Amino acid sequence: MRFLGTALLLGLMVSAYAGRPVVAEDSKADWKDTDQVQKDVREMITATYGGEPEELLKFTHPKVVALMGGPEQTKKTLKLILGKFKEMGMKLDEFKFSADPIFLETEQSHFVIVPTNSIMSMGGKKVESQNYQFGQKSKSDKTWKYIEGSRLNQDNVRQFFPDFPKDFEFPKTKRDLL
Repeated sequence: MRFLGTALLLGLMVSAYAGRPVVAEDSKADWKDTDQVQKDVREMITATYGGEPEELLKFTHPKVVALMGGPEQTKKTLKLILGKFKEMGMKLDEFKFSADPIFLETEQSHFVIVPTNSIMSMGGKKVESQNYQFGQKSKSDKTWKYIEGSRLNQDNVRQFFPDFPKDFEFPKTKRDLL
């Protein structure tokens, strides 16, 4: 499981996204707040390319933090990864939301899939990434927490969230060298 946590965290960083809490009242009317989840994803990108590990830790789902060995170890890992990004000259050239968020509800949880498309450059090369952020909160929570989506699938998502819908088809992800 620790490897999966590391893979999810590294995928989160390579894709230049992490999760930050969404501040919104938990009601039937506002948990499906497209503007808020998209704002958060934009803030995640800013924190990633701004080299802010403490800010990224606020975004990261607690289940990933636990797999990484707790908040202090996760912060150290984030700091190391962000330092490597800076050393390599990694930059975000373009970012957009490729589709509206997909909101899902179960008896205990709210979930959101936030599809994204970005172009990153490093060392004279460009990579286009089609990806998504996976957000979750219990119905009693007022904040969303996120996991980078490219490593999640129907086989492993229930290790984290046993109540996640079994019939959901995850968006396709890809990375292409331009």
